[in-house]
Amino acid sequence: MHVGLAAIFQNPGRARADFEVYRQDLRLADLAEPLGFESVWGVEHHFTDYTMCPDVLQFLAYMAGRTERVQLGSMVVVLPWHDPLRVAEEVSMLDNLSGGRLILGLGRGAGKVEFGNPWTTPARASSRARRCSCRGSRRASASTTAPS
Repeated sequence: MHVGLAAIFQNPGRARADFEVYRQDLRLADLAEPLGFESVWGVEHHFTDYTMCPDVLQFLAYMAGRTERVQLGSMVVVLPWHDPLRVAEEVSMLDNLSGGRLILGLGRGAGKVEFGNPWTTPARASSRARRCSCRGSRRASASTTAPS
């Protein structure tokens, strides 16, 4: 069995200052490795206090620099909200800098509140997701080599 820890950065009703939410969840994520968890996970969400992590890869890069062994998982990078080539580069860099510890999850997004803006509509998201499918590769950075 694989046991991981998810850092969600939730602040329902904006009950705490954003700084406190980040500080508390980062403190918990820092405990994952010493407590024996096998992975640390983050999720991408926008425009809501449901989760305050608009860039899961940035969070995982931060955790890569603070850990040595735990795997780093995205649940998910919402591909339609990003340039897919840029995501591929960022994923490759993160996987290499972390020594191959990245577990990549990609998705097209589902939260209606997150599509309530002029630059990302559900129709655009579906269209981009179809154009940017990542077929044939289990790992985005399969052609790169992790540092020793």
